[in-house]
Amino acid sequence: MTRQLATTQKVISLEPIPGADKIEVATILGWHLVVLKNEFKVGELCVYCEVDSLLPIKPEFEFLRKSCYLPSWNGFRIRTIRLRGQVSQGIAFPLSILPNKKWKENDDVTDVLGIIKYDPQAREEEKLLNRRKHNAFHKFLMSFRFIRYIYKKFGGKKTSSWPGFISKTDEECVQKLGELMPKLVGKKLYYSEKLDGQSGTYAYYKRKFYVCSRNIWLSIKNDSNYWKISDKYNILSILKNEYKQNTLNLGIQGEIVGPGIQGNKYELPEIDLFVFNIYDINQQTYFNELEIELFCKKYGLKMVPVLGFFMLDNIPITDYFVELSRGKSILDLAILREGIVIRTTADKSISFKAINPDFLEKYKE
Repeated sequence: MTRQLATTQKVISLEPIPGADKIEVATILGWHLVVLKNEFKVGELCVYCEVDSLLPIKPEFEFLRKSCYLPSWNGFRIRTIRLRGQVSQGIAFPLSILPNKKWKENDDVTDVLGIIKYDPQAREEEKLLNRRKHNAFHKFLMSFRFIRYIYKKFGGKKTSSWPGFISKTDEECVQKLGELMPKLVGKKLYYSEKLDGQSGTYAYYKRKFYVCSRNIWLSIKNDSNYWKISDKYNILSILKNEYKQNTLNLGIQGEIVGPGIQGNKYELPEIDLFVFNIYDINQQTYFNELEIELFCKKYGLKMVPVLGFFMLDNIPITDYFVELSRGKSILDLAILREGIVIRTTADKSISFKAINPDFLEKYKE
């Protein structure tokens, strides 16, 4: 499912910013963002674009040129900024920016506005998809019809689609989970550090080994970080052993960090894997945090840092989890952590993330 980057949403509240005459802070969904005074009214619909929306270069968005970071790809990237001391996440537009029709709350207008996601990891995955395409020897071989036939018939793909027996690793932001909040009351939760890297998935199912990036299955071994981690920890042997001993088909999901990944903020000497999910494919259930910890100890793997446990007596608000996300990284106390992932302890019936706004602001995310 494509992420809804731009949607029609109600303005929940408008509050003044001390010392600011022309701007105020709006709350939309669970996000706070700076808007012009008198541009919106509480309760009315607007177009809200999330952080990491990449708006096309069009006249109606040209005012963003001075305030937004322009990456190498062609567009205006919406990122976390601070104006008059107020953190602003996302951007809002009047409905007049849309074609004239009757819009309802929560309509997805991402494609209508030509918005795509600013996603460096997806770009790296695209390189994996195209790597063989640009190999001169491969091009030479593909000039022969019978080679093309063999290549197509016997699965000579570099990558394939995502395997359907395990979910991808994207967690929803807490700001979009308003209806979920009452369900958190009375449940025991724990939160772990969200590391700034690239997510990888490793699975053994029907006697076949799967190595995946965040979005694609890398069906043939290559020199990517995903396969390097597989070799470093001999993950295939781990998964085969669990199948042999316990008849378990498992998936291991974790964050890969280190040199060449997101600037190696943690200053690690080599790439490493920190496990955050273990999935029982047959039972379609996730291990709880204790089971993950024991599994990692058994096989010499590292688990993502668990920061704490808690139980909620009252319905929480979004800002509670945003404040909880602030702090330093366990991997390197000199840097800010990216955020946290909150999960129920018994299973993974509920899980979501809260991103540290200080991290987003510092690293221009």
